[in-house]
Amino acid sequence: MRARNEARRERFLNARQRSIGVDVQSLDQQVAENASKKAEVSADDREYHERMTFIAQLVEQREAQDSALKKAEMMQLRGVWDAQKAQPKNEMGKMSAPVIADQCGLASVQKFDGEDRSRATRTALQKAQMRSWTMQQTAEKSAREAEAVIEDARYAEYLKTVQEARDVLESEEADERRRQTTLMKDDNKALAYERMMKLQDAKQQRALADAKELAVMDADPMLSENTAMMTSALGEQRIRGDHFKGFSKAQIQQIYLDNEDVLREKAVRQAAELSDSANFVAQHEELRKLVEESEYQQKQFQRSMMAEHSAVLEQQKLEQRAMRASEKTESRGHIGPGLMDGFGCSWR
Repeated sequence: MRARNEARRERFLNARQRSIGVDVQSLDQQVAENASKKAEVSADDREYHERMTFIAQLVEQREAQDSALKKAEMMQLRGVWDAQKAQPKNEMGKMSAPVIADQCGLASVQKFDGEDRSRATRTALQKAQMRSWTMQQTAEKSAREAEAVIEDARYAEYLKTVQEARDVLESEEADERRRQTTLMKDDNKALAYERMMKLQDAKQQRALADAKELAVMDADPMLSENTAMMTSALGEQRIRGDHFKGFSKAQIQQIYLDNEDVLREKAVRQAAELSDSANFVAQHEELRKLVEESEYQQKQFQRSMMAEHSAVLEQQKLEQRAMRASEKTESRGHIGPGLMDGFGCSWR
């Protein structure tokens, strides 16, 4: 039995052979969730990269269009200046064509430095561009907020699944420890009972041997001779071997009293041994209670730690919600007149 208990204890201590509480299906599900999460993250990164590339191309295209438009206007202005320089000096017809302000130079006092005749067109284009960018950023923020909400829900579900699996494992471990403690208690009781039965059997065997020895001594003709000739001419308590016929009644009574003392001493020793066995059982029971109390306190501590962790997570969720609400409020601003004040202030 001790060998079996030792082998069972070695199996429980060996983590490679122990398979109690391992949920393979939950572990596979967690691995699949992690793989899908990585795939979603890579897909989101690829989509974000494509979106940023498209925005960069759009900005470059519009900057190229603006540059080409400015270059064409400058080339047209240079042509006008070249044509004016080619005309002879102080040569003006009596009847000239009507003045077209767009075709006049700065010397005609029809145009002034800093005047911007294409301001309305450029302003409309810039407003349309700003409106497009604003709508695109709003859509991106909405998509990010939706993704954040989905990610929070997924993470909360993951934490819930992990907590449930942990609770199941702890419950199974506690049940197994309780069962092992009960088995150990039953084994100790069985050992104590076996030891007590062995002691009682040994006592009965000794009693039977003593009774048998007394019966043999009583039936032995040599030991049961007449003790009338116990004394001899040598005096009291001086016995000759050839005259010895046995002990007197008083001597036999004293022997009986000595034997009773020996039996009482044996009974005291046996009672002490039984008391030691009872003390051993009581001590083991007290040990078991201490182990259960320690496990209960440890479990209570773990529950308090999990409650604190849950409170911290709830606080973080509230802070994230407040931060997103403030970002959403700030993102819904308006474009004031200050943004356009810098445009059209110089011809250059």
